[in-house]
Amino acid sequence: MNVENYGQPEIEQVLSKARNVRKEIGEYEAHTVNDEDKNLTVMLTNGRIRLYSEEIQYRNNLIPERIRDIAIRFQSNR
Repeated sequence: MNVENYGQPEIEQVLSKARNVRKEIGEYEAHTVNDEDKNLTVMLTNGRIRLYSEEIQYRNNLIPERIRDIAIRFQSNR
């Protein structure tokens, strides 16, 4: 499935898993898809996080190491 077909509900599933590792990850506000690599930048109430398209596509099967990698990518704007 093309990443453009995914939206807030699918992104929220990934964010929820990442929040179990890093509680300070904020709430979803919006997202954009990078035209070059088809990855997503997710704007949050307190920063942003980059998600790879395969993380959205395989969100139900993410291993703990991958979830930690996602959480580490969180960038606070505070």
